[in-house]
Amino acid sequence: MSVEAIADDGWVFVRWADANGNQLAFGESFVFMLKQDVAYKAYFERIPVEVLPPPPPIPPDVCYSELHLTAGQGGSIIPGEGMSVHQCGSLVVVQAIADDDWHFVKWTDANGDSLSGATAFQFVMDQDKSIHAYFAKIQKLYNVTVSAKNAYGTVDGSKQGLEYNTMVTIKATPVSPNHYFVNWIINNIKIVTDSWYSFPVTEDVTAVANFAKAGSDSYNASAISDNPANGRIAVTGRGDDDNLFNKNTPVKLTAEAAEYYSFVKWTTLNGEFISEANPYIFAITKNEEFKAVFKPDVFEVSVSSSNILLGTAEGGGTYDYNTKVRLTATPISGYRLAGWRDGNDAFLSAENPYVFPLKKNMTIRAVFSNGFKVKLAAAQGGKIISAPDDFYPYGSMAKAEAEPDHGYHLDRWSSEQTNNFSVSNPCLFDVEKDLLLTARFAKNKYKVNVTISGNGRTDVQTEYSYETPVKLQASATVGSRFSHWLAGNKVITGSEYEFIITKDTAVTAFFIPTEYNVTALSNSMHGKVTGSGTYVSGTKVLFTATADPGYHFTGWTTAGGNLVSNRASYSFTVRTTPTVYIAVFEDGLGSESPLSLPEAKAYYTGGTLHLVNLEGHTVTATAISGQKVLQLKANSAGEQHLLPLPAGIYILNAANGKDRYVTKFIIR
Repeated sequence: MSVEAIADDGWVFVRWADANGNQLAFGESFVFMLKQDVAYKAYFERIPVEVLPPPPPIPPDVCYSELHLTAGQGGSIIPGEGMSVHQCGSLVVVQAIADDDWHFVKWTDANGDSLSGATAFQFVMDQDKSIHAYFAKIQKLYNVTVSAKNAYGTVDGSKQGLEYNTMVTIKATPVSPNHYFVNWIINNIKIVTDSWYSFPVTEDVTAVANFAKAGSDSYNASAISDNPANGRIAVTGRGDDDNLFNKNTPVKLTAEAAEYYSFVKWTTLNGEFISEANPYIFAITKNEEFKAVFKPDVFEVSVSSSNILLGTAEGGGTYDYNTKVRLTATPISGYRLAGWRDGNDAFLSAENPYVFPLKKNMTIRAVFSNGFKVKLAAAQGGKIISAPDDFYPYGSMAKAEAEPDHGYHLDRWSSEQTNNFSVSNPCLFDVEKDLLLTARFAKNKYKVNVTISGNGRTDVQTEYSYETPVKLQASATVGSRFSHWLAGNKVITGSEYEFIITKDTAVTAFFIPTEYNVTALSNSMHGKVTGSGTYVSGTKVLFTATADPGYHFTGWTTAGGNLVSNRASYSFTVRTTPTVYIAVFEDGLGSESPLSLPEAKAYYTGGTLHLVNLEGHTVTATAISGQKVLQLKANSAGEQHLLPLPAGIYILNAANGKDRYVTKFIIR
């Protein structure tokens, strides 16, 4: 079923809509299938009648720049090559269109420097510019195939898998002196009379060599097409071999045009007219070469405006088949091109200009409307929550609103013309043209607050983007050690703490003082010591030594035998290493203050105990456990005693009255 809207004088049709106001069509004629009761409404608007004032004169300080556009081999550009003038700061869009078997590479400036690899290139005119569209041949491999039309000669030069522009030589050789080469037929569009023919390969090539008998009344008739895609030809008659005909034999040339093409005429290879007849019949008296000329059919494009008060359309006319037609619509201020429609009111395109290859007669209308399309899109990190895409009257207000995902915030709105349309959310704006707004989101920044408990440090930056991996490293100072991290209710015992940040995060690093083992030992079972334990560095520790009856304390020594104190109660401060002190006890009631005997000496080597300057001294050797392993009296200043002992630490005491000499030796 079809309905049609007719506007009154001073009014213009806008659109068809259903009972809910949903848009259905923009053409006055609306065709639909009737399956149930329906209600459709036609919308009209009053045409503005005010006379617009003439544009103000251009101020002398307005800046204009020249734009020079060129296209290389293999393509074209929209709006076309040449020079144009644009106001400084204006936005210009150019588009590259590659030919068949070519592809667009890039836009370059006057110096050959790359500007963009996009086919549609948008830029601001801030100075004179020269922009070139560069195209390249699509890389493919080509074949060359040669053959002989008859048995009067041989050919050579067939090649497979050749790259573009590769030089190839094809050769034709008669089989004997009684035969001769006539010509090559190349792809049915070119005749070459050189028997050795060299050329660069730019397409697949089929070459057929024609030969003839020398001194005979047989002649060759060859024919080609100006373009095999436009039509094909046939050479027929009574000959004694392919394309060889006896003298005065009728030869018939037939041309068959391809669809959308027509035969025009026969010419020589140089373009000299021969005949318009098709088929063309002649009596052969010599070798002959013909070319069939075809032309494309002509079609008409009738273009108009749906309402000349709202805008104009141009670009119609007659064109050859497959010509690219370019239609341009110019709406009045406040209106837009709603679309191009054909004679059946079918939608064709909303592009302006509208470029298409012409293949038939066409009637096309430009439909205008004061509604402009606002389309909203969301980049990664959020979604659109305002009304869906819609048309808005010129000058009306529209709203764009976005909702960020967790961990994101709206950074800005961008359009096709500017990367920073607005930072407001929601964003309110006046509609004056078609507009695509994209909500751009950015990751939130979150803080990591690290608190130190105890003596230590951590390396951490203060802010991180959402979902960024964070790595905290704890390092204790001297005298402390790392205990654990506390993040909320989570306890982490390793000194490295890694997590993905999704919010502001508070973390505490706990350090505790380092504890060291302090050990008090006795060199025998005849005394007692106290004070052993585990202490924090810097703690005061008191060791006490109490000798059993019949024994006396002689001093505290290190495990290396060095005397550290001769007091039974020894107080010291714990450092940052484990500590072992040994209380030395001897029998008898000797002095507890051993004398320094710098000339005395005792040492153990090779299973033998050596005593030096200890004559008159009672010498006792005791294991670290307190077990006595030797007791003797030295009778001379230099003595050796065979004393096989197991591995261990031993304390040697030498006593002579009040004189004391204490040392330690280790057997490994």
